Amino acid sequence: MRNTLIIMFMIISITVACTPGFFIEREIYLTGYDFTEYTEKGFLFTPETYLGQYESIGIISVVFQPQVERIPRDQSRTEERPGFDVVYIGAHRHYVEKPNTDEIIDNIYEQSSGMGANALVNFQIDMQPMEEYPMVIRTVVSGFAIKRTDI
Repeated sequence: MRNTLIIMFMIISITVACTPGFFIEREIYLTGYDFTEYTEKGFLFTPETYLGQYESIGIISVVFQPQVERIPRDQSRTEERPGFDVVYIGAHRHYVEKPNTDEIIDNIYEQSSGMGANALVNFQIDMQPMEEYPMVIRTVVSGFAIKRTDI
């Protein structure tokens, strides 16, 4: 009887210990970028290489480093800030700016077309954690600016 109680206690302990203490809801995220606005202006964004005739303009990248504001946790109440996430680390609350990829892509388009390019090939968007704040993501958009001559 004593062995049976010990075994039952062990089974209950293992079951309780292995039960998660939180619940994560199922979500589906869709990300994508609409280049229609730029295509209508005759500009091409592509992650591929361009096989037609072109003139090299240059390699270009745009880095978005988000604004981070650190506030002591005990200072006032948490306020909602549109465009910012709230992250708690230790005794501080951090407001971390969310990246606006539309703004970043528009910026690299302006820079590329300002240099005389009508296409950005080998287009990439990379998200990299910052060394100082690993919870803060730096966004890097880059590519090879070219002027297509066969269009």
